[in-house]
Amino acid sequence: MIVVAVLSLAGCSTQSLSQTTIESRRELQQPPPSPAQPATQSHANPGNPETRALLSQESTPDDRRAAVSQLLESQRFDDLKAALDAGDPAVDAAIFQTIVDLGAPPPEQLIPAIIDKVESAGIDADPMAVRCLATIPTKPAITVVVNILSLDAAPKRLLREAVATLREQTGRDDLGDDTAAWVGWWEEARWLPPREWEAMQAVAQAERARRLNRELQQQHDRIIELHRKTYALTPQEQRSALLATMMADSDSGVRALAFELAERALLNTQRLDDSVKAAAVVRLEDPIPTLRASAASLLFRLGSGAEATEAIRRAIRRESDPVAAAAMLEYLRRRPIESDLVVCIDWLSGLEPASSAAASTLASGVTSGSLIQPRIWNHALANLRAIASDDLTPGKVELWGLLGEFSDRQNIAALLTPETAPAVRRAAAGVLVRWPEAVDWLAEATRRIPTLFPLLADAIGLHETSNAGYQILASIPAIDPELRDARLLRLRKAMPPKELLLTIGPAESRVAVIESVLFDPDQRNVIRRDPGLHLTRALIEARYAAGDDTEVIEAFGLLDPESIGRLPESIKSLQRRALICLGRFDEASQSGASELDWKAASSRSERLGLELSPQIIAEARTRFPEADLETAPPEASSDDAPEPEQTERDANDVGVPGSEGMMHEILTRDPEGDTRGPSHP
Repeated sequence: MIVVAVLSLAGCSTQSLSQTTIESRRELQQPPPSPAQPATQSHANPGNPETRALLSQESTPDDRRAAVSQLLESQRFDDLKAALDAGDPAVDAAIFQTIVDLGAPPPEQLIPAIIDKVESAGIDADPMAVRCLATIPTKPAITVVVNILSLDAAPKRLLREAVATLREQTGRDDLGDDTAAWVGWWEEARWLPPREWEAMQAVAQAERARRLNRELQQQHDRIIELHRKTYALTPQEQRSALLATMMADSDSGVRALAFELAERALLNTQRLDDSVKAAAVVRLEDPIPTLRASAASLLFRLGSGAEATEAIRRAIRRESDPVAAAAMLEYLRRRPIESDLVVCIDWLSGLEPASSAAASTLASGVTSGSLIQPRIWNHALANLRAIASDDLTPGKVELWGLLGEFSDRQNIAALLTPETAPAVRRAAAGVLVRWPEAVDWLAEATRRIPTLFPLLADAIGLHETSNAGYQILASIPAIDPELRDARLLRLRKAMPPKELLLTIGPAESRVAVIESVLFDPDQRNVIRRDPGLHLTRALIEARYAAGDDTEVIEAFGLLDPESIGRLPESIKSLQRRALICLGRFDEASQSGASELDWKAASSRSERLGLELSPQIIAEARTRFPEADLETAPPEASSDDAPEPEQTERDANDVGVPGSEGMMHEILTRDPEGDTRGPSHP
């Protein structure tokens, strides 16, 4: 029966499908009524105001469509089916148009009635009734739409709607508007077994979805590019208004572009007015989380204001997305208040990146003094202690160290292992640097993990600026020898002078070590500020002991008269003795060289085998004929020398260092009265 009906379509010249064809379609659409429950005619319930509005002859098309929407929303499908059965074209049109406008499939209860309407109307079928079937990819629905293509004198609008409907039903865009191609395809496809039919439909619909997505993306890209060009052509003074308008656009891509352009403008130091800030505040309620995050980030860049801050605080309390929450918490981190910190605790055990942002905001509260409530402090600390080591982040470790006690620091020190993630391990070392007990923990860890060397050096520089701290740092190898030497030198510069002198090993040049600490590397031959002149004294003594008389004189030349006057007389005497050993007798005499100076210089020149030694001895005999030049004066350390406030008479009683053994004694002993304590660069 079905084959005959289809073949007869070619010769059909009537205004409707043959009765045989109609009956065959109905067989495909629905099963016959059950014998136990014979089909009965349904009637719309006239007691419903919506139904009365739909059926009333006095209702306008808008009234009817509003009534249909309410009936659909309240799922009163029987009333709608009864209304279709009533046969009023105006009522039918309202139902069809409303279903199409909603863009959703028609209720299952209405599908057979819609198919009947299309099938029985023929060329008079309502195009919107055909469009109602676009989301119904069943064989009965497709059959009735294909049959429209074979009707003689079918209106062009009806044919267009039929082809458009078939494209959506089947996913076949390749057949275009060729009605014969559609009929031919259907004559083959309609007989496919159910499994093959469903597979074919799935493939076709998937491919159509991909094509539509590509086209949609291309169209979207063109819209974005158009807005980008418009922004580029807009005068600078009008760009803020344009950005504010784009942020309110219905297209999420345009809104995202607005934030991108605003960030770029700020990077280029361009000014954005308050309209952009106001638009960004509105976007804190955007349905897309990434745009909420962009809004918070832009407000952070634009600078805090009372309105923006309050909007952020309201938004973070409703936020559920971790990315958006992280941006909002970053904004609040600058000046958090107690209520902000309470919200942070809720996020502390949540998802990243909000969890780390919450930790950073709480840490900011600690350093700024706003986190003082014990209940918040203890709550945050309890949450941190409960976090598994694998879930710790650098921000959480930093906060843990700020809030925790000694036992917490011990647990943080347990993270200093090769198995811990490098970023977390470095954060643990960084937070431990603040406490003196960390020196031993970091030293032990650095022997296994050399990359921790700079942090160990920081800890020693804060808490152990002594020879003991220097020996710890010097005993640990570093990956970068230059880095190791630089940090050792930095530590020496931070140490008290006598502790520094204790660090000089037998293989090191004492002069070189003292010079490396004392002289400014950026300005050659400029002595650093040395309030007590301890290192300057040590340098002069070291040069004198090494026989570098020229450099002894040079060291004095780098000092201003006030500094020279503050040196002990025993140190100033070294200048005079060096002048004598250099043959600069008149300068030595003008500087007040005494008999003791000449006697010491004569003995020293002979001991060092200087070329001028005979001349120096002869000059000394001439100047002091009664002096006993055969007996050298006793050597003494400048550590025994008087401070500048001592008298000249007391100073003259002090001998001068001149031997390697005496120099070793000077540099290794720890005179009484010396105190050790932290020293900072």
